[in-house]
Amino acid sequence: MHVGGKMRLIVLLVLLAILTIATCSLPCSGEIYPYPVKECGKISPLLLNYLNYSTADAELLDISPDGKNWRVDFDRQRKAFRVIGICSYQNGTFLELNEKAKNEIYAPRFNSNATEPYLKGVEVHSGHFIKDEMEVFIPFHYLIYPDGNEVEVFSNPLTIVDGILKVNQVPWAMGNWNTNCESLVIAALGDNLTSAQVEAIKKRILLLKKYRKDAEIKSRLDESQTKLFK
Repeated sequence: MHVGGKMRLIVLLVLLAILTIATCSLPCSGEIYPYPVKECGKISPLLLNYLNYSTADAELLDISPDGKNWRVDFDRQRKAFRVIGICSYQNGTFLELNEKAKNEIYAPRFNSNATEPYLKGVEVHSGHFIKDEMEVFIPFHYLIYPDGNEVEVFSNPLTIVDGILKVNQVPWAMGNWNTNCESLVIAALGDNLTSAQVEAIKKRILLLKKYRKDAEIKSRLDESQTKLFK
């Protein structure tokens, strides 16, 4: 082979090697299992950090069926549906609310030094998808707009596990993790609770109580507003 041709081949091989090293560690953003178990033949540094620094919640580690990828699955701590939560949140479109929740609710937890589990360095993910495409960070199951219009965030907020009706997508909304794990949460959007929202929330509560008559109502609204639903 011509010397110049050999040099070009060597350069090409080096570039391919660099590209392989650069890409083998990239997470597949937006996928259900976004992180590789191994990177370039070795256990992923992110996975090692998770295993080394997480002091609890080992059950949250979820490996893909083919064993190649992993994620942190907070829904593994789901509990029997027992609580109907009511919160307030700013008004906005679905996409605006989703981005806000990702940045203000999920991101701080993923960027913290908390060790139950240790998530620092892990790309922010919720593991909640609609239509198997869009990742959802909205920490509620039902959005009630000021005009009373309701948007169901998930089509399947409840799931049966071992014969028990449990919360499917654990919300990050109630200020207490154990409560989150057993709650379906309704959010009134906007600065002021409207009469249309009150009626819509009451209607949703009645529907949810068909699944569990003794479901407890826990509200993060002010006391005067909370009384409207008890």
